[in-house]
Amino acid sequence: MESPSGLWVLDLRPQSNEEQMLTREMKNYLRTMNNIYKKNIAVQGPSGSGKTLLAESLGRFKTRTLNLSKEIPKDFDSIHKNNEILILKRIDEAPDKFLKKMSNYSKYNSVFVTSRNTDYFSKPYFDNFVKISIETMLPKSNRSFDALEKYLVNILKVKNISFDAKDEQFQISIKELFEKLWPNLRQIIRQLQLRTKTGQWVSIPL
Repeated sequence: MESPSGLWVLDLRPQSNEEQMLTREMKNYLRTMNNIYKKNIAVQGPSGSGKTLLAESLGRFKTRTLNLSKEIPKDFDSIHKNNEILILKRIDEAPDKFLKKMSNYSKYNSVFVTSRNTDYFSKPYFDNFVKISIETMLPKSNRSFDALEKYLVNILKVKNISFDAKDEQFQISIKELFEKLWPNLRQIIRQLQLRTKTGQWVSIPL
């Protein structure tokens, strides 16, 4: 088990669908994806919106993630182990030579890829991929806010932070995080942690 980094966004990263913050749209989509091991999926969305987490959820967390902005593997045989679904993060940073290998690999194995680039998956390498926009899974709606609020409150409880969920300033602050930062979940959790440094919730304006 890895040592805690002190950063909630890393230390509290979900390891199962039960720990994940799921909107109604995400829950519905997960229910439709029954034969996941026979599919290739391409997830597009802005930075921090949970593209990789959604891919992990779709793979029931039986996945292995490679960040292609850090390293481009030479071959797939060396990284495909234990029937895990391979997630290729930031696929748009991979060279065409690698994309050709990935395209051939995806004919026989499930591959999930993520990109911030909205047009990237129009390339022929991804013709056999199911395309998902993370933003359609995270609409700015009352239901999404309710899911987020429940998720954030649970984080505060896990970290033993003193707070009053019924306090008006607390409710205003949580709403502000949603209104100004959604769907950037990474930034929302970072801001949540900033308001709890003393072990007690402090309603700081964003």
